[in-house]
Amino acid sequence: MQVATIFENRTGQPFDRYAGLAVGLLVLFAVLIVRYALVQNVWIDEATQLSGITLSLSKMLSWLSGHEPGIFVVPDDRMPPVSYLLDWGWVRIFGDGETGLRLLHAAILYAGVVFLAATLLRLYGTRAAFAFALLVALSPKIIGFAPEIRAYPIFFGLACVATAFFLRVSVNSWQGNVRPLFLLAIVATLSTYTHFYGLVMSAALFGALSVRYILDRSKLIKEIAAG
Repeated sequence: MQVATIFENRTGQPFDRYAGLAVGLLVLFAVLIVRYALVQNVWIDEATQLSGITLSLSKMLSWLSGHEPGIFVVPDDRMPPVSYLLDWGWVRIFGDGETGLRLLHAAILYAGVVFLAATLLRLYGTRAAFAFALLVALSPKIIGFAPEIRAYPIFFGLACVATAFFLRVSVNSWQGNVRPLFLLAIVATLSTYTHFYGLVMSAALFGALSVRYILDRSKLIKEIAAG
């Protein structure tokens, strides 16, 4: 009873069976990705990233830019730098253990999923949060790449956060507050420097907002300024 009261006070939504199922699914999702992180083997693209982060910071960025080809026996990489920068900093503070890196990437993805689920809950109710949790928790593909030592789980987590901010500024109740709009711009920029698909996602989100507010000049100007 106390849990239900806290839930309702914080979210403005009743703690019904859909809310309970959504929470249960998110817990299951966490268990599954941690379990997979503990048994997954290193594959060739991960070996590339693990090799790249052993370089000095300047040399790593130069290598990613294509100026240091063929320095490893594994294939070179041209991925945008965010995931490499994150891993480069992590291994210098916490060590280069494979499991730690996997759990780091999985945690970023999971945080993005929870953030989007919470946004759906606040904006659209417990059924929307349950539907999203069901989609994610039962997706073998998402569970599989969540702990990968690559950019994909980080990009997915950022995409979830960007989608959450997009939803906040696209609902009818949005009064033109620029904070979620500029947070969307920041996350969209980070996603672009994490994976090339971030550029496609960013263009799609800001394009959709432009269409959404094409008849509302003040909101459209704010959206263009943020984008």
